[in-house]
Amino acid sequence: MAQNQAPQTTSSGSSKNTIILVVVIVIVVCVIGAGVGGYLILKKLKTAAKNKIQQTITSPSGMGGALENDNGDAQNVDQAAEDFKKVEDLELSDNSLKALDTDLRPVLQSVFGEAKITNYETDYLALGTGQQFLEYTVSRNIVSKDLNTLLGALKQAGYTVGSSSQDKDGSSIVAEKAGLTLDITYWHDDSTIRVVSTSAAEGTNTEE
Repeated sequence: MAQNQAPQTTSSGSSKNTIILVVVIVIVVCVIGAGVGGYLILKKLKTAAKNKIQQTITSPSGMGGALENDNGDAQNVDQAAEDFKKVEDLELSDNSLKALDTDLRPVLQSVFGEAKITNYETDYLALGTGQQFLEYTVSRNIVSKDLNTLLGALKQAGYTVGSSSQDKDGSSIVAEKAGLTLDITYWHDDSTIRVVSTSAAEGTNTEE
């Protein structure tokens, strides 16, 4: 009887060992799977956090608000463009003003994108000096760094720059071409440019 029972005991022990081995393998697989899954989840969380930080840097307000330009001035480009669409571009009748606009407007457009005439005077301030006046509105707000760009564009168009000045509020330029002197002024964070033109002949008469 004892000899007949011995093989049964060995078979039973082998089955138990097999079961234990299977359980161990399952546990190991679960641990490895949990580790891989945890790594993937952690990686996704890190990526999401990185994207959130980048969005915060791009839009400081976190609400798609206005961004700051290089001068630290808050601007809303879309709003400026919408306001510019509502501005009426006045038609000139005076030939000398037409000639000036034909020469000067492309210069302004090369710097500011678009420009419209919003005011003009054939006899500036009604002083009888022969000075004329043009006022332009451009399609974005002007910033301090635009001065150098505008000076370069004027020179490229054949103007001789006599002087230029700038402070925290605005800039001014005196430029001459073909006997016509232009006094160009504008405020920073504004979209209006004012131009007073004086011919060489009229300037001489004024001094006399």
